[in-house]
Amino acid sequence: MSDDRRHLTESTDDYLKLATENYKKHTVGDLTDGPQYNTYPILTDGKLAPTNSDGMNKPYDTLGSSISVAESGTNSQDNAQDGSEAPSEAKQNSIVTIFSIWNTMMGTSILAMPWALSQAGFSFGIVLILFVAGIACYTAYLTVQSTEDLRFIRNLPQNTFLDLSDTCEYYFGKPGWIIALIFSQISLIGATIVYYVLLSNFLFNTGDYIYRSVTKQFPPTLTLRNPNNATPAITDALCPPAGLNLTENRTVDSTYAMLWVKDRTVPVWLLVILFPLISIKSPTFLGKLTVLATVSVLYLFSLIGYKGYYWGVNMNDTMLAQPVMHAAKFFPSLTGTCSMAFYIHQALHTMLRAQRHPENNARDVAIAFSFTTMTYVLMGTMFYIVFPVDKLCISDNFLDNLYTDIPVFIGRLGLLLQMSTVYPMIVYLIRAQIMQAIFKSIYPSWRHVIVLHILILGFGLLFAIVFPSIGTVIRFVGAICGFIYVFTIPPVITLLNKRTIGHETGVEPRIEGGDYYKFEYENGKPTFRLSDAPIITWTWRDQRTRILWWVRCAIYIVIILLGLLNFIAQFVLLGLPADKPKILSWIVR
Repeated sequence: MSDDRRHLTESTDDYLKLATENYKKHTVGDLTDGPQYNTYPILTDGKLAPTNSDGMNKPYDTLGSSISVAESGTNSQDNAQDGSEAPSEAKQNSIVTIFSIWNTMMGTSILAMPWALSQAGFSFGIVLILFVAGIACYTAYLTVQSTEDLRFIRNLPQNTFLDLSDTCEYYFGKPGWIIALIFSQISLIGATIVYYVLLSNFLFNTGDYIYRSVTKQFPPTLTLRNPNNATPAITDALCPPAGLNLTENRTVDSTYAMLWVKDRTVPVWLLVILFPLISIKSPTFLGKLTVLATVSVLYLFSLIGYKGYYWGVNMNDTMLAQPVMHAAKFFPSLTGTCSMAFYIHQALHTMLRAQRHPENNARDVAIAFSFTTMTYVLMGTMFYIVFPVDKLCISDNFLDNLYTDIPVFIGRLGLLLQMSTVYPMIVYLIRAQIMQAIFKSIYPSWRHVIVLHILILGFGLLFAIVFPSIGTVIRFVGAICGFIYVFTIPPVITLLNKRTIGHETGVEPRIEGGDYYKFEYENGKPTFRLSDAPIITWTWRDQRTRILWWVRCAIYIVIILLGLLNFIAQFVLLGLPADKPKILSWIVR
């Protein structure tokens, strides 16, 4: 071999050896600075990915990414103004965090829980509440952990604010963010519909009681008595599913009867109250009245205890028109309602943002879910146990089962005031998210806002007049939004995060031209060019990590399928004939 040929071969071997040493396998993580080959990092053992690459070492522009809180679809105007960083001084302790989560989940589902329990059967219903709560709590933990993993993968500062929509956008692009936004709006619009129907109900009953108290035109009392004389006469329980609701007996002035109709004129009168409230540009001051929700829950417990003191325990079959059912075919009504009751995943990151000790997030979420589950179970079982008539009489708003007296009137009036402060806040969230997404401004103009408000109020008005069944609305909205936000997105994002973190990425040089090298000579020594596209290999870090990922995958597929079946089951129920309460033989007058 000639000297030039030998010199060329030795130089080429030395270069390949040096290049190979510079492209070692590495693991995803943090590295604030480091050498790069083109847009790809050159790393050595023990060092991790630089800040301008994602977990697969693909270039990622952190400055140009859409992680601003204003576009996240779940945050307030204040978040949109202060950028995407968490508060520099987090002062919220765990007790406040737990209470905030519990208070937020104490929504309209609490009024429908006794009805939902009756649809599933007493024993099976309790098991289902605990089961759905367990899944929701676990996926809530996955929701919190998903942004922590994404922050690690993208090597973002710890105080960078991310939420669930950001993880969707990272893995699925703009379509993922749009899907997250759409289902966020479905849940909020569903909440406005339920609130509007309930507000119409409370407004009618409150106004009706005041009018009858002034005019002394009370309706006749419905008296129920067990034909077997196993219980004393009952005068303060109603059975709306059987049409036994004498509070609507129209023995009143004709003008009042024409102007104050529950499912006709009252929903329209409600517009006069709500439209000015939702037109406030920034009704965030109403958020200070959220303590009313806690007072309302405590009062409802007191009201059930008060009624239960006179009714006693009614679980003996001889005391009821029909035997107590411990399992029933309409159980999807309960799972759909629980999906709505335990749905808070979309707002968790905002609520945990000011946490003083973020390392306690998982524990605090679990404690909050435990208290929420206990509250719903107690509310449902207490009313179910003490209700003295056929359990199928329980309405999807259990206050409709109570004859209006002073305690019930106070409860309805309190809920009317409390929900009147919450409704504008929900509309404000819808307005802020939709306007920010479409017009890049929370308040583009009064014309845009009025059109949106008319649409939102129109949906509520339509349901309050045509289909005022909050149980059906809650279970459908809960099933569809729960399928996406509770059962699907958290597991899928977790799998993608763990797949990225659990892999090692290898980067090797690619010589242009394959086996044919075109050399350029510099100072008598040959040089050659590397391709701009290196060879990238992606392998599991170890066998244990791979097995654990597949185990997760199997479990999460089951969770997703449960969410899908829950959603499908809501439509199946529409084709099943409803069980009617057998209470006609109990009517005395």
